[in-house]
Amino acid sequence: MGKHSLAIFKRTLLSLLVACVTLFTVYGQQIPKAQEHYDRGLELAKEGKFHDATEQFTQAIAINPEFNDAYYQLGLSALGDNRPQDAIHAFMQLSQLQPANSKPVLAAAQLYYGLGFLDDALALSVRALLIEPKNASIYFNIGLIYLKQKHPPQAIDALEHAISLDPTIKKARLLLATAYTDSGKPDGAIRTLQDGIRLNPESPDLMVSLGEAYVVAGRLPEAEAEFRSTISGNKDYIPAHIGLATVYRRQHQFPKAIAELTQILVAEPKAYNALLERGISFYESGDREAARRDLDAFLQAVPGRPEGFYYLGLIDLDQEHYESAVTNLRKMLDLSPDSCDGQTHLAKAYMLLGKLDAAEQSMTGCLGMTPPDKSASQLSEEIEKRRAGAPK
Repeated sequence: MGKHSLAIFKRTLLSLLVACVTLFTVYGQQIPKAQEHYDRGLELAKEGKFHDATEQFTQAIAINPEFNDAYYQLGLSALGDNRPQDAIHAFMQLSQLQPANSKPVLAAAQLYYGLGFLDDALALSVRALLIEPKNASIYFNIGLIYLKQKHPPQAIDALEHAISLDPTIKKARLLLATAYTDSGKPDGAIRTLQDGIRLNPESPDLMVSLGEAYVVAGRLPEAEAEFRSTISGNKDYIPAHIGLATVYRRQHQFPKAIAELTQILVAEPKAYNALLERGISFYESGDREAARRDLDAFLQAVPGRPEGFYYLGLIDLDQEHYESAVTNLRKMLDLSPDSCDGQTHLAKAYMLLGKLDAAEQSMTGCLGMTPPDKSASQLSEEIEKRRAGAPK
């Protein structure tokens, strides 16, 4: 996780945890000295002096080890002091004092998730579920972790359970649609989004997600209708306009797609998804230089997205810049290592450079699939032919 993402995560979690302060029962404040340290810690935390605040809460706990709220505030202050592991420790200590309270366990799980320790986050989420077996949000958290771990079937099970407990939990429906799509089951995504829209007929994000699921399923007329319906009720909703442009591109109506996206970018220059989609539209229309300009600008603004490197790699292949193609496609695969398209195009670039061993190694993941990826199998045959024809 980058520094910017971690900072956003920390702010979000802090706000969530502060909102939950009343969920914790305060014990032990009858010890005056412990209470003094605790009150001083609260004052310091309000001033943003989190390091000093943690010292005060630690002293309060040393005087009264059963001072529940001091553990909670210690966790918050440690997080504010950029010490997430100490925050986790404080929340877990609180969970031992309050074994029937899932909130400190979930707080620790969220921190582990933010730090990238997904197995720990999953274990604690399951532990919280044992405390609150009918909490739909916990099932959502478990589904989110499974999807991050690239286990869509397990994610689907958890998210379906979340929705069965609370059919109105929109975030679970949106994530479930993603899990179905990642599993190659766009019809499942369409079904769950249609059910969600019946419950919430004016939700633009559900409508756009349904349009995107139609695109994945190849049902372009229905996708276009869904995006237009979203725009009719939310004329400035950028994702719907991008979705409509994507339909135009898929229909090979490139001028309409580019015009739609340009209009978005004039109104909102930081609509980076529109910039990416316009770059792809330029690429598919045959304007490689315009595509490269948009993709370079997109990656400068959003460096952690694999799509930009992927399409730059394709442009390099088309223009016979094979070394650059290798560089861009390797960057793409660093961010999305399971992409067969990325692996196959990287292998092609290596092959065209005469690096046949590297080309074969690049496709190991795709060739190991059951059944093997068709494009990878065809390229593997071509590599073998080139190897057979190479001078001894």
